[in-house]
Amino acid sequence: MSTSVPASPPTVRFAALRGRVPLPWGFVAGVAVTLALANAFVVVAVQGAIGAIERAQSPFTSWLRLSAILVPVFALAVTLALARADRRGRRTATTVLLVAAVSAAVGIVVLSAGLGSVVLLAGNLLLVAWVTALRGGRLDGLRRRAGRPPSGATAR
Repeated sequence: MSTSVPASPPTVRFAALRGRVPLPWGFVAGVAVTLALANAFVVVAVQGAIGAIERAQSPFTSWLRLSAILVPVFALAVTLALARADRRGRRTATTVLLVAAVSAAVGIVVLSAGLGSVVLLAGNLLLVAWVTALRGGRLDGLRRRAGRPPSGATAR
């Protein structure tokens, strides 16, 4: 007869990617595309401004190519930031700041911590706040589990 120890439940580190945490996927897609386009523009503009002529020959195609590469990176960053904010029960303003900070970190890495890092941070904060305002200030998922109150609700 063998005795077995029951396995501990697996960690829920990437629960949002597994569909366990309802996220506003329209918001994630909108913010990811908006941030990718804006950050790629800043990177191409800085490359042109510092005289990287070999990379600035066709700025429009460079911008489109870099934007297409950055969309999934920003989507993953925004998803992880929203999942972390949802897990901790943060409010909208704090979540907007968290998403802007994470996206600015991605943009700074793309820019290699260069000249436009402050521009990226301010621009990302403005863009995330703008997309949030377009959604009416709501970041909760469209589909909630039955019996689970919204993250900002209090028990009465």
